[in-house]
Amino acid sequence: MQNKMFQVQSPDEKRDKLASVLGRKTNHLLSKFQTQQILNEIDFHRQYSIRVHIEPETFFDALFLCRDQGNRDTGKIAFGNIRFGIISDTFISNPSFPQKRLPAAVIMTRCRTVGARQVFTNLIHIYLPKYEMRNAL
Repeated sequence: MQNKMFQVQSPDEKRDKLASVLGRKTNHLLSKFQTQQILNEIDFHRQYSIRVHIEPETFFDALFLCRDQGNRDTGKIAFGNIRFGIISDTFISNPSFPQKRLPAAVIMTRCRTVGARQVFTNLIHIYLPKYEMRNAL
């Protein structure tokens, strides 16, 4: 959906649109509760890229928040037993993702300093274990 068209829609229209897109992107494998948990965590004034992971390693790699030299990532856990990892100038803490057999989702905003301006990217990362995706196809 074009950004300008999305911006003029009502919050209910945006919510319905995103719920529909989440269903399509995940082959309708998210429960109503899981979809609602994601919708509860997002700001409907922003647009999001949705990434669906079926490999635990790629989802794990997405759980790092950069907080160094002008990078100010933020993240929220929609559902799942997860802890974000932090990369800063002085330390690195690893994320925690112990239940790789269960679905999980996070909402993140990546903030990068490019020259004198900040560039924001809003992301929804959803982990659906490989066996769930295979059973749906």
